[in-house]
Parts: sequence; structure tokens; C-alpha cells
Amino acid sequence: MKGLIFLALCGSTSAFGALNMKPWLPSPYEPQLHASYTYSNYRDVANAKRNLRNRTHDQLFEAGVGLATMNDWEGDIDLEFADTPRFTWGLRSVGAQLRKMWFNDIVGDLATLTTGLTLRVVPPRPLRDVSTPYHYQFNGELNVAIGKEWSQSYYWRGRIYNFTGIGLANRGAPWIRSLFALGLNREDQLQFEAFALYYRGFGHQVGVNTKTSVFNGWKVIDHRSIDCGLSFKYIFGLRGALSFEVTKRVYARSFPEKVLFFMLRYDIPLSF
Repeated sequence: MKGLIFLALCGSTSAFGALNMKPWLPSPYEPQLHASYTYSNYRDVANAKRNLRNRTHDQLFEAGVGLATMNDWEGDIDLEFADTPRFTWGLRSVGAQLRKMWFNDIVGDLATLTTGLTLRVVPPRPLRDVSTPYHYQFNGELNVAIGKEWSQSYYWRGRIYNFTGIGLANRGAPWIRSLFALGLNREDQLQFEAFALYYRGFGHQVGVNTKTSVFNGWKVIDHRSIDCGLSFKYIFGLRGALSFEVTKRVYARSFPEKVLFFMLRYDIPLSF
């Protein structure tokens, strides 16, 4: 049963990393493994000073592990490996997140509230690629997630939540990202989620030079984007959960535009 609770809670969006963005934490002391593959493509970067020669076809593989404790703390780590026309298969980033849940609507509170700190390290080479969405080499973010579930019998039937993070890299301007999501659940076996993700960087530069010898992260770019997506998850009991997600970038300013993402993800809890 604990494993099923984890599988019902786990997940993230293909548009921005594999670390947990939901306010609810999984079962305590039950390691959570996940792996995902994302394919995305786009043709142009909005406000580009130098347009891309061809349509970009990107591949991203993510893997990670997370663990929650009895006193409502959670830690996650993940690795990203990418392949793009400007960056052959290699490490794109390493991320780590520490979160604390302060209120939990599952046990009677009005809503669930969780705060956290995320750190992500990006090697110099993938920073030269406009497909890498991070600001610079060392990226730190403070975040908060709040949500509410509506239950019937043993299962939650619907939920809504928001995740908002404010971050700053070791160079450049800060950013903000905010995820709004609505989920539906059928007896912890089949789940559906619709979401929108807003991402804004507060740099002073509008134009984007996409040339790899010039571009060096999004730290000074005044970039903005909105991604909308749908996610479907099927839970195979204690054997894990398989998710399929489609995301479309519906708005972009000084950022890759009209990007289409397809993600396949598998989650599995390790019960002892």
C-alpha cells in the first residue's frame, strides 16, 4: 500500500527537469527510482540574432532517486544526459533538492504546503546550447508548492496544485518559474493531469545569439515562455508506474518557440 501511495504522488514535467514539483511527499524511508526519455523539436528561437540552420531534434534522458522521512522531509537527486545538433550525448546537468512539508491536507489540514531548495550544476559545454534551459553553471532556487486533494473512499479523485520557484545563478539575473496543475485519479490505477508552466528570466538582453561560440546560458536574457501539457499515468501495482506526457510551448519571447515535447517515464518504489 505504501508503494501505491508513492506511485500516485510521483512525477514531474518534461519541460523542466525530473525533481518532484508536487506538494505531497511519498511514503517515508522508501527510495523512489525514476527514469525518463524526452524527445523534443523546434525550428526557431524567438528574437534570435542568428537563426538556427535547421530544425532542432533533441533527446533527453533523466534518471534519479528520492527519499522522504517520517518528519516530513524529502531529498531528491537527478542526472540529465542530452543529445542535440549542437551537443552530442553527454551530461547536461546534475540536480539536488531538499524539501520540507509543513501542512498536509491528507491528514486533515486545509491544504498541503511544502517549501524547498533546489541546486543544479551545469557543465560549461551544454551551456553553449540554446536547448539547455538553465541560466549558468551553478543554479540555486527557493520554491514553494501548495495543493489540495478531494478524496472518495480510499482514493483521491481530484487535486489542484501550484509550484513556484525563484532562483539565481552564480552569474546573471534571477528567474521565476510557476507550474499550475489539475489532476484526476481512478482508483490509483489510471491518472490524468493537465498543466501549464510559466518560466521568466529577468535579464537585460532581448536578442539571442544562438551561435555556440557566443551563447553561454540564459543568465542575461529577458526570456519568457509558457508550456501547456497533458500527462497520462498507468500504475502497475508495486511493479511501478508508466507515464506518457505531451507538452507544447504556446508562447515564447527570447526563447526556443513552438517546442513540442514527448516524454515517457517509469517510476518504481523500493520497499524493504
